[in-house]
Amino acid sequence: MKNRIVNFLVGVGAMLGGYHVIVALTILGFNGWLEGRNLYGGGGALLLKGTLVAVVAGLAGGMAAGLIGWRWPVVAASLVLLPLALDTTYVLFIAERSSPLWFEAMGSLALMLFTVGGGVIIGLLKSRLGREEKALSPA
Repeated sequence: MKNRIVNFLVGVGAMLGGYHVIVALTILGFNGWLEGRNLYGGGGALLLKGTLVAVVAGLAGGMAAGLIGWRWPVVAASLVLLPLALDTTYVLFIAERSSPLWFEAMGSLALMLFTVGGGVIIGLLKSRLGREEKALSPA
């Protein structure tokens, strides 16, 4: 029972930690670096910068979740998709948009894919570290 509670709390911590990293980096990226400009119709360079913000924020959030939920990094990063799905629902259907629905949906999808990718990176690093420790340990 105690393990289940600990696993649940670690999962919630990974979800919230990863999500907060994404929120912080997207706010800094879109409002700071891109100065709040609308990406849709803003030209290729602006679109590339916006994509870079989504890639970096997603990878960093997924990696943060994967580090917090070290035992199952990909699962931990996937848990971040829950608040991202709620955020995406708000952006697509409730908030006033200045871009078409498909454009916002594709941006959200990219962010979600790179979030899981961040967890995959941590999983690969964890696997590699485990192999190196086994190779270095005396038999």
